Amino acid sequence: MKKGTIILLILISFKSYSQSFNEVEIKRINYFGIETSSYDLNNYKIQTDFSRILKLNGKKKSNKTFGIILGSVSVLTSSLGIVALSTKKEGGMGKAIVDTFGGISLGIGVISGGFSIKLFNSSKKRKKERDKLIEFYQ
Repeated sequence: MKKGTIILLILISFKSYSQSFNEVEIKRINYFGIETSSYDLNNYKIQTDFSRILKLNGKKKSNKTFGIILGSVSVLTSSLGIVALSTKKEGGMGKAIVDTFGGISLGIGVISGGFSIKLFNSSKKRKKERDKLIEFYQ
């Protein structure tokens, strides 16, 4: 039983560390204007560069998507906080609760807006790095 498990783990590790590209990855690389047919895909430098292009593109997409989501959350929570703080309220405990809720919402909105800007900048940086590698192979 142990031998079978060890052999299975070894086979899985070989598959995960394979340096060849599958059809989907080759199509993605070709989408960037790189003709993979004119390059030796067994060359280590080409493999690492193409893998880096795909990795940078994935990071760019995820950062941009998460930045859009955080930006939307920022607008929503900031608006909610501003509305809660600007409404006229009666005195007492209700006013304190609404003011606290409004302040917290506004704070969360501002903080998430700051993070979304950072994610957009990171996305642009990854795109520049990716494009620089792509230019080398075009």
